[in-house]
Amino acid sequence: VQRNKRRQMDLAEKALSYVAFNTPDKIPYGEPSYIQFVLDPRLDKKQIVKLVKEAGPVATARIKITREMEVTLTGKKFEITAISAEKQMIALDDATEWKWSILPREPGKHRVHLVVNAIIRVDGVEMKRSKSFDRTIEIEVTGVQQTVIFMQDNWPWLALGFVPLVFLGPVR
Repeated sequence: VQRNKRRQMDLAEKALSYVAFNTPDKIPYGEPSYIQFVLDPRLDKKQIVKLVKEAGPVATARIKITREMEVTLTGKKFEITAISAEKQMIALDDATEWKWSILPREPGKHRVHLVVNAIIRVDGVEMKRSKSFDRTIEIEVTGVQQTVIFMQDNWPWLALGFVPLVFLGPVR
């Protein structure tokens, strides 16, 4: 009886894991930044933080996990490209990592949405996705390149301003 209880506790502990991810608070407009999400059932809160190498403060959480997990990142004001597969098998003896490149579409305060789903399979068929974690990250896109945006949006008018100079020549 005692052995069964210990086994059930071990299984329950293995179903939980700390995760860590960077939460950049400011990124420059027009330049790609990266969001990294790491899960490792072996590590505690302090240890898992060290695995996140991308810029920005690092947040942690303890979540329920299954052998297969899906992690997605979405955001309307960003062009988001997954660098790793969204669905991955979880190794109980190694870290699993997800990573995205995010390119801001416009300056201002915007959000990305990070969702973690635990995938449950029965006889090899995906039966259920259980939301294990859901977080919104607010990012300020700095207008470092405001002049570039202005010129991109107004180039026809700016070009018209230079036309008289070409035909009239230098003013004496």
